[in-house]
Amino acid sequence: MSWLDRINTDLTITCGDGKSYTPQWINASKAVEYNIAEFDFKELAGTLVYRGQPRGRRYAIEVIFQGADHLDNASAFETSANNPAAWQIEHPYYGQLRVQPAGLVFDNQDMNISRITGMLIETLTLNGATAVSVSAPDKIAADQQSTSDVMATVFASDVPDLKVVDQNALKSSSLSQYKAVSAKIIQSADAAAYFNAYNELIGKINNPISDTVSIIRAVHAFSVLPYRFSDLLVNRINMFKLQFDIISNNLGNLFTRTSKKIYENQAGIIVSGMALTSVTNVGDAYETVTGVLPVIDALVNTYDQYMTNLDSLQSPNGGDPDSYIPDADGVSSLSDLISFTVGALLDIAVQSKQERSIILGADSNIILLAKRFYGLDNEDTTIDKFMATNNIGLNEILEIKKGRKIVYYI
Repeated sequence: MSWLDRINTDLTITCGDGKSYTPQWINASKAVEYNIAEFDFKELAGTLVYRGQPRGRRYAIEVIFQGADHLDNASAFETSANNPAAWQIEHPYYGQLRVQPAGLVFDNQDMNISRITGMLIETLTLNGATAVSVSAPDKIAADQQSTSDVMATVFASDVPDLKVVDQNALKSSSLSQYKAVSAKIIQSADAAAYFNAYNELIGKINNPISDTVSIIRAVHAFSVLPYRFSDLLVNRINMFKLQFDIISNNLGNLFTRTSKKIYENQAGIIVSGMALTSVTNVGDAYETVTGVLPVIDALVNTYDQYMTNLDSLQSPNGGDPDSYIPDADGVSSLSDLISFTVGALLDIAVQSKQERSIILGADSNIILLAKRFYGLDNEDTTIDKFMATNNIGLNEILEIKKGRKIVYYI
């Protein structure tokens, strides 16, 4: 089909409620991101880039309803878009799409058209394997502890005795993590707990009678502790990403089997801690779908990077005494944990509120707009919510001008 034929083909949007719309469309564009891993080596110039599978594509949408009944059509489309189920789109350029809107802006400033813009994210079909029917936080906490137990047991079996050089490397990497993360901690109680965990770890390493399993368990306790901090979810997720990046930056200097086993354990338990954090003390972080998606991205990207790193460290075969092969039990346990966590987060995303926006076509005020989007109550909570989400200041208390972008959640 030629581009002229395509451009004259209707765009059809079937929303979650099953109703279909064929608005006019302009400015088609899409973005494709890939899961990539970058490797830098001190002896070589440049960067080695490994590219994995593409992530869900993102499509910019700009559609128009026009004519005498454009306001009614746009209003009906807005109601249909409020249904949380995925959209099915027949796109003239991109074919069949299954997407979720990350946000939509409704603009009725022009007298004869209603313009809708936003971003659509391609989504997979959820099946029974990803449906969460148990308490996700409880299961994830139990699975994370199980993963830690498996990793510690296997490590102690593979590395019965840590050499001095390995102990020093472990102390060095732990110190780097401590310095970086402690600088981000805002609560004194959390700072004290983190300092104590670090001292406990160093004490275990320095104690000549400490066995390997007690040392690696101390590593685990220290590495996952940020999940308990009294801080925003996004900040705690970033702490785990910071830890992961610090120890991964030394990947090119890991030559012995033991050093690679240490990395496998340290990095793996950090990824498991990120999963645990994603369902711990989340507050209102998941009130909207835009709060859930970045956490899923961070978790999946870090896990993918971990698996890529292990693959780069793996020996061609296990025939040499110093050959390194990642432990199947530990990797499998972590994989199950991440799969379930992502499934739980996707389930939350489906049920979370979606952001919507409009451009005011006429002057209005906070009472009328709060009533329009949330309704009114005796305590004025919806008015307070409307003002907070739109950063309404004193200069807009009495009147909100035409052309102002208004955000609300459904």
